[in-house]
Amino acid sequence: MTILEDEAQEQEEIPIKNKEEYRGGSDEEETSEEYYQQWLDRHPLSIIQMHATATATVTALTVQRRERKKRETQNSLDIALGSGT
Repeated sequence: MTILEDEAQEQEEIPIKNKEEYRGGSDEEETSEEYYQQWLDRHPLSIIQMHATATATVTALTVQRRERKKRETQNSLDIALGSGT
């Protein structure tokens, strides 16, 4: 079984009694907090891994964008100064 299949199976283990309860119904805050706390109790490492992966991806994309911008700026300067490569 893959990690994704494990995650899907674990998610199915927390039933939602009905849509009104999930959306809040009369106990909106309590039901939502209770449901998500149960989910977090079962998936704390997954949440941390997803956050770390997202953070690393954003960081990598930001670095790539900055490097590309530097190259573009340098190329523009080289062309403007007549020393284009």
